[in-house]
Amino acid sequence: MVDKSWMDAPRFSTNHLAGIERFLSFAIKKSLFNGKNYCPCHHCNNRILHEPHIVGKHLHLHGIIKEYKQWIFHRESIERTLVQTNQTVRTSLSISTCDNEANLRDLITDALGINIPTLNESSDGVSREFQNNGREYDVNEAQRTAERETTLLDDCDIPFYPGCVKFSCVSFLLRLYHFKALYGWSAKSLTCLLEFLNEAFPDGNTIPTTYYEAKKKISALNLGYVKIDACPNDCMVYWGDASKKISCDVCKSSRWQSSNELDADEQVDGSCRRPKPAKVLRYFHLIPRLKRLFQSSKTSQSMRWHREGRTKYGILRHPADGSAWDTFDKRFPNFASDPRNVRLGLASDGFNPFRTMSTSHSTWPVLLIPYNLEPWVCMKQSSMILSMVILGEKGPGNDIDIYMQPLIKELKQLWIGVDAFDSSAS
Repeated sequence: MVDKSWMDAPRFSTNHLAGIERFLSFAIKKSLFNGKNYCPCHHCNNRILHEPHIVGKHLHLHGIIKEYKQWIFHRESIERTLVQTNQTVRTSLSISTCDNEANLRDLITDALGINIPTLNESSDGVSREFQNNGREYDVNEAQRTAERETTLLDDCDIPFYPGCVKFSCVSFLLRLYHFKALYGWSAKSLTCLLEFLNEAFPDGNTIPTTYYEAKKKISALNLGYVKIDACPNDCMVYWGDASKKISCDVCKSSRWQSSNELDADEQVDGSCRRPKPAKVLRYFHLIPRLKRLFQSSKTSQSMRWHREGRTKYGILRHPADGSAWDTFDKRFPNFASDPRNVRLGLASDGFNPFRTMSTSHSTWPVLLIPYNLEPWVCMKQSSMILSMVILGEKGPGNDIDIYMQPLIKELKQLWIGVDAFDSSAS
């Protein structure tokens, strides 16, 4: 009798647990060596023999090798597996049975922190004061966020249109968003495309008709940013204790585009309609993004590569091989003792997004590079973290440090320590 009490833990989805149970029932019938089987978990990698109940516990703790879809180490022929796979694809109409959709659901579950043990702080590690920039905290915001997350997960199981097995509502929208970012589609053009697709596809499709509806559905991923007003002369940012000021402390220029909108001594409150700010900083929170790198089973192990996976050849192939890295480790041994502590590189440069010198405008993105990752991964565009975007008629120049205040505050918070869940160690 197989002990299945290990299946009560909450780390895996129902589909994943059902797959493990099917594998165990198959492996018991196909036992090779005196009732023992090769264990296909990430640690054993089909190289160590265990009893079936030990294999079950290993699969729960470490997860099954996702590439191991043809159970050739357990007496399953390749031809039989291919036939079964083709039949499943032809007959299944449930979107959750597709590998891509199951992976998407797992990624979203990891990103949203579902089934992760509760930590001694807010879900994303950012304090309420930091999140709201001095505004009153909305007690209903957490409930609305939870409802959006539940709806997003439910949409992962809804086919793109009746009978579709390749795309769900969420995967199709994410693909469109990817194209929008790559090719610079406007919101109006995406709305027109959604309206056309809604007419072209069969009735009962789940395509939103406007860009606003699509954005509202994807907003549950919490990949947004906060807007922080700034002085047009790059003297200060209206953030923290200065969030309610309406004029610059240094150059006395107005916070707003029109200085006649408000009296100089008048304070802005929730009941006053604020005019358009003269300059705005777009800031993306760092701590939630670093947490997602550890929460995701796809990237959590790579975040410890610089210590556990790096091979020392005696040549410089990664910043961890350099003398500066070693010097920092010797100076701060407590920080260096935990391989999960993140090493970041910062880079920034300005450009004119309108491709014409006659237009007076400058855009300065500030990027963070996680050096914990492998050298062939950390420098890829998908691995870089956008920290902030500084827009204006001219670049900030030497005054760029003024805009670094929110980032510096988060880095100080990270230096003290932030609790995070490492999915690879669960």
